[in-house]
Amino acid sequence: MHPAKGNHIFTIDSPYAAVRVIREGDCLTVDSSVFIVKADNVYTPIPTGFKVQAASGEEIQPSGQFLMSAETLDPYHIVIDWNGRKGEF
Repeated sequence: MHPAKGNHIFTIDSPYAAVRVIREGDCLTVDSSVFIVKADNVYTPIPTGFKVQAASGEEIQPSGQFLMSAETLDPYHIVIDWNGRKGEF
């Protein structure tokens, strides 16, 4: 089951840097190096209360807003740090 709920699902119109994460409860732990995702991926904001953390357990803060892929299945997801305006969908 995908952890995101609601109807804020959208695409970003250009390739974007991303990381793969593993969901463990309300933690999304980065388990890959940075890679580029295609422009047609579908994203949604990470659920309220979720945090993104490094493999060491250190919490990572977004420079914009964390979005997660809407077409992936637990426990693996793709996360981007989207630098659009916060709340702009």
